[in-house]
Parts: sequence; structure tokens; C-alpha cells
Amino acid sequence: MQKFLINPNSHSEIDLPAFSQHALEFHKSLPNYKPSPLHSAKNLAKTLGCNNLYIKDESRRLGLPAFKILGASYATIRVLQHNFGVKYSGIENFKKDLAEIDNIRLITATDGNHGRAVAHIANLLGLKATIYVPKHTKQARIDAIKSEGAELVIVDGNYDQAVDIAASQDGIIIQDTGYPGYENIPRYIVEGYSTMFWEIEEQLSNQNLPYPDLIIAPIGVGSFISAVVQFYKSSIQKIHPIILGVEPEQAGCAFEAIRENKIIALEGPYESVMAGLSCGKISTIAFPILKNGVDGFILVRDVEALQAMKVLSKEKIISGESGSASFAALNILFSQEGKKNREHFQINESSNILIFSTEGATDPEMYEAVMKANILEDLL
Repeated sequence: MQKFLINPNSHSEIDLPAFSQHALEFHKSLPNYKPSPLHSAKNLAKTLGCNNLYIKDESRRLGLPAFKILGASYATIRVLQHNFGVKYSGIENFKKDLAEIDNIRLITATDGNHGRAVAHIANLLGLKATIYVPKHTKQARIDAIKSEGAELVIVDGNYDQAVDIAASQDGIIIQDTGYPGYENIPRYIVEGYSTMFWEIEEQLSNQNLPYPDLIIAPIGVGSFISAVVQFYKSSIQKIHPIILGVEPEQAGCAFEAIRENKIIALEGPYESVMAGLSCGKISTIAFPILKNGVDGFILVRDVEALQAMKVLSKEKIISGESGSASFAALNILFSQEGKKNREHFQINESSNILIFSTEGATDPEMYEAVMKANILEDLL
């Protein structure tokens, strides 16, 4: 199976508005805010054969074990401001103003992390939430969503079918994928992720570390990597890194969309241990950004993601199945099968590389099993 795809349409700089620090200032107003760690993994860099490897560790973010709260919280506040004319002057004041409005319900579909994030911000604001999950969602992720006080509905279908059902419900849809007629809120979610990159800018500067010339990011429906492209390939940036996207081999919806030059729906089944990346169709707002701004795509096998989890744990980084995908892709890139692609993108011993570990142990039972397993294929 083809594992690499070089995008012939990508550009080093694209015509998208640069992010302001509005989302960052909002997140700083929330309880428990602090920048997530940026690890300089010198041992791993030496083993792989690059100059620097930076790992943005999202295992703890605003009280949750994944980065998704950045987008969900910012988008929720923006849409509530727009819908009800309520000004934001801190989370407690905002909650008091919303209490005077009846029957606000947030709705979304999820494989786990985004849904829990929406449930969490709803709970923080004293609002109701209904979260739709596909039938193969792990019990640990179901329990985590319920722990936030949300109503949970299990859909007899996959993630994309859950999105369709959620979209038909009465309430405020906070979905991280765009589709025809629904694109403004996903754009708020993309902007919410910019907080992470402003933190990285400061962390690199404070540690006097070289700027990355290669970034590897997970795709899923494409919202997060869209934010990566919009931040790092905007015209205000002095350096425009190479950007590579990562997907599970059985859920390469962006890979296929770029190859076919149009959004397509995978036939499936496309379940993967990387549940947060198991999507059958790319977001409508993400496709043109990926088409013009992502330089290449790498497909990762489930066992490679589990192997990456074990390696990262030795560096004291807790990374879940989806969270480890970027590091798994980096390992493939620096293997013999990645040699031609390394040469194409001029990735070598002088390269400074940034990757994202986007979640912690969101399925603790699976994480423990991976850490103990001698033969990882037995877990699949």
C-alpha cells in the first residue's frame, strides 16, 4: 500500500489571514490555563538523525487530556456571543448572563476528545449538552464524556454518520468539521487552536531554539492541520516550514482527496486504534487549505502508532493512540522506506522538526496494555 503522497499543489506561502492573539487571550482567562509543555527531545533527535525534535505535549490542557478544548471552548464562546449578544468579560460573568436565557443546548458528534471538550465547556457555563458517538467508541471515552454531565447518544454507525445525525438536531451545533451550509463555527475552532502555536513561538524564543523547518501534524477531519498551515504559512512568517499530514492507513480521507483533487467519502470500514483520526471525509473548509498548504501525507499503521506510544513513554511523554501518530509518521520518514521523501523535502541531520502529541491516555486501559505488551499486534 502507498504510504507517502507528495502534494504537487502545495505552496510555501498561502493567502490566508494571519491569526491574532484573540484566542490566546481568551484561553488565558479560563481556570487552569497554562501553556502545555514543549519538549526538546535530544535523545530521540540523535537516534533519528536530525538536529532538533520538538514535541508539543497536549496530555493535559485546561483540565482535560487532549488539545480539543482549545477549539471547542473558543468556538462556543464566539457563537454564544453572536447568537445572544452576551459580552465576554470572564467565564463567571458570562455564565451568569447565560443563566437568564432558557434552553441553551450544545450538540456535537465525536470519537471522544472533541465531544468531551464540548461537554466540559457546557458544564463550565451551566449549559446542557448532547454528544453523539459512533457505536465503536471505547467505554473509557464514553464514561469521560458522561463525567462532564452531558447526555450521550450512541449512533449505530461510524463517525461521519454520527456527524450527520448531530447536524439534524435542535440546538447549537459545535462541530469541528465543516460541511455545506455549516462553516463559520468550524473556522472558530480552527482559530482556537492558534493558542498552541503562540505558545510554541514563546517557548522556542525563551529557550533560544532554532525555528522548525519541518512540522508533522495529524489530520482527522482537517481542522487542526488547517490551523497549522494558516499559522506557519501566512505571509507574516519569515520562515515557512515544510508541513506533512498524518492519517491512519485505513482512514486516509485527506490522502485520497488530494490524490483525486476533490473531497471524497471513504467507503469504509475505516475504524482504527487512532480513533480521533478515523474519519471518512475531510472538512469542506479544510480541503482547500490542505490542497494548497500541506506538502505531503503519510499513512500510519495501527501497530506503528502503538510502537510510538511506547517510545514516547520512555521520554516521559504520555501519548494516546491518536496522539502518537505524528511521531509514528516521523519514524517512518526516517526509516529506509522514507528515504526518497526525506531527500525530496531535504530533511537531514540539520533539520529542526516539530511534532504534536495531541492527547494523553484517553483510554487508560488500552494505554496500560500497550505499555505492558511485548507483541503489540496482539492488541489489535
